[in-house]
Amino acid sequence: MRETTPFLVSPVGRRFSEAYDSLINRWPPGTRRFDLASPYGSTHVVASGPDSGRPLVLLSGSGATLTEWHSVIEQLSRRHRVYAVDIPGQVGASTPSSTPISSVPDLLDWLAVTVSTLGVDTPTFIGHSYGAMIALAFAGGGFPTDGLILVEPNSVFGGMRAEYLVHALPILLSPNETRERRFLEWETGCRPLDEKWTDVAALGATMPTTKLVIPRRLRSVRPQVRHRTVILAKESRVHDVARIAENVHSTWSGARVEIVADATHHSLPMHPCIFGDVLVAALDESER
Repeated sequence: MRETTPFLVSPVGRRFSEAYDSLINRWPPGTRRFDLASPYGSTHVVASGPDSGRPLVLLSGSGATLTEWHSVIEQLSRRHRVYAVDIPGQVGASTPSSTPISSVPDLLDWLAVTVSTLGVDTPTFIGHSYGAMIALAFAGGGFPTDGLILVEPNSVFGGMRAEYLVHALPILLSPNETRERRFLEWETGCRPLDEKWTDVAALGATMPTTKLVIPRRLRSVRPQVRHRTVILAKESRVHDVARIAENVHSTWSGARVEIVADATHHSLPMHPCIFGDVLVAALDESER
């Protein structure tokens, strides 16, 4: 049972939970929801796919929650055992303990404990945005990792555009529902987003959170995992996509780069017919 917090029992929190739950209800039959204990709090996990399938761990962008994978989970879970997680202390259904994640070592230790508790020895990570940063830091920290699929990794292969940071600043200083909706509209160019997911992101902006821990950028050493793919959104407003692709090729030997047309940083996960196919193709390629 999900822990109750003052936010979740507030009117805004109840709307957040309704939108969150409605998205999880779209996941395939047999999907399970459960919580894992750790020194850093309770980690909410949503698992789908055959138990015998190759394990995938999904790490979402900051504020997006694990619900952002709703449009591609059916494709990913056909042959793979998929675990999507929310980070304790951040927006989502996980809850922090009295000793929350407060440093990069804490963050990586939390992920190691989570993966171990799930019984996964060498996972493949699919991380979007902040989740991609975490996945890369985890593999770069020497933790067992089979593969990495990094989706729109920000501040990893290059810096973020000043324009993006300027638009994001009001949310960072004083987050609220209206500002989050306007920010998403700007970054996506008003491309269609799932209404329920937009509710999760916008309402979640008002959720009390702990410190957001940012892994340091790996400027020279890239983890040489068995397979590695970087997926970029051609119309992303976060960074210069062409430059990021060039930096991936020049600094990470053997990495594949896929650029998805007519998608932005925040809208990319909402393109199941394109994004899902690209993810599945990357996974299929890694099994050859």
